[in-house]
Amino acid sequence: MTRSPLERARRLRAHLASPGDLWLLLRILALATVLPLLLRTLSLPRLLRWLTPSPVRPGAKAPQPQRIARLVQRVLGLNRWVYRPNCLKRSLLLFHFLRRGGQDVRLHIGVRSPGPLHAGAALDGHAWLELAGAPYLEPQAAAIGSYRVTYRYPERAAADHSP
Repeated sequence: MTRSPLERARRLRAHLASPGDLWLLLRILALATVLPLLLRTLSLPRLLRWLTPSPVRPGAKAPQPQRIARLVQRVLGLNRWVYRPNCLKRSLLLFHFLRRGGQDVRLHIGVRSPGPLHAGAALDGHAWLELAGAPYLEPQAAAIGSYRVTYRYPERAAADHSP
């Protein structure tokens, strides 16, 4: 069943609890719009440096991580044009907005073999976030252990920098 744009707008409005949520949604939409172009033109390390915000001002009110995750899911759930869901887009959007909110998340990218039942198939890749050594806001958390991490950013978490 296809929903009209007006019905989709009504459903989206139900998820906005405050003007701050609307502002957050607009920023997520803006970044999600340019993200495919950025992925094609910048190396991943350069893109991640660009997506890593400066430290949050003390006392700044940050949106709750679950609210950020729900709005990112809503934007990618539009499943139109550049707003199609995939784990890399989701992880990059969450990485940026959660770091802006003061969360010390790390981006992980991993691969795994599809298994003997899929002989000849290409490797399977996945991107996810980690906080304090565990998958964070990850719908496939149970499967993360089957991936071999091939890239992480930042290489060391802030907690790792202590003497």
